[in-house]
Amino acid sequence: MSGLGWRTVFLVNLPIVAVAVPATVRLVTENVTEGSRRLDPPGMVLATLTLAATVSAVIIAGRTGIATPIWIIAAAVAVLALAGFLVWERHAHSPMLPLPLLRNRAFAGANLVAAAMNLVGIGTVFVASLYLQTVQHRGAFAAGLMLLPLFVPLAALAPVTGRLTGRFGPRPSITAGLILGAAGSFALLGITPSTSYPRLLPVLLGLGIGMGLLTAAVVAAAVRAAPGDQSGLASGVNNTARQAAGALAIAVYGAITGSPADAAHFVDGVHIIALIGGTAWLAALALTWSTIPGKSD
Repeated sequence: MSGLGWRTVFLVNLPIVAVAVPATVRLVTENVTEGSRRLDPPGMVLATLTLAATVSAVIIAGRTGIATPIWIIAAAVAVLALAGFLVWERHAHSPMLPLPLLRNRAFAGANLVAAAMNLVGIGTVFVASLYLQTVQHRGAFAAGLMLLPLFVPLAALAPVTGRLTGRFGPRPSITAGLILGAAGSFALLGITPSTSYPRLLPVLLGLGIGMGLLTAAVVAAAVRAAPGDQSGLASGVNNTARQAAGALAIAVYGAITGSPADAAHFVDGVHIIALIGGTAWLAALALTWSTIPGKSD
């Protein structure tokens, strides 16, 4: 893909969709039960607008600062859209996000931990890619291979974490994952423009193993905290929290590090996100132990 341009990577979705659509039509049967939830189009629009405006405001702040009319407009849209979303969800007949569910400490805690996981994890992947390709001038293919120590544990540990969570509950896996991920994030403090690849490995392995231990566990924690008839909704909210935090991560981390063309300034920004990421995961660790019950609780 490095020879064809990075945009061509999205073409990999086409054959997957070409197989998935007819398979879904043929194999998935409709099963509508009495009292099934309806879609919430106004809630969906307001939630999308909130996220889009928030991400835009962060990107604009990183480029031009906050004393610009365009940032003020983006920030105002984000605030108004969020307020509108909360008001609508409070009175909607079939809300996309039932607000009383957020008063459940275990459910809210699981989703905040999930958001922190993706905020740090995806933000670090984004910055690491820029660091390897622009600061250290490695090719896209070589940089992708170098990031495998992060992605391989993330994929390989998913079934292991599922079994561990089923046996011991989600809190032990979440705890181990957050500790390892925080250590990996703090390891970025030693990065310089000329850092060798072995020195970067603790960062990649810490985050990869940490997220591998976290992903299934935070979903399980959210689902367990919700009433049985809202398990599907709980899983959807958890996934939305992770994806929204991931989108915000790229904007926030990019705004902090700035352009990788200025290697010294970029690495200074990497040190800042190292502190932010490690601190965020330690805060998530404290939140885990104060909100997510153990197996015997």
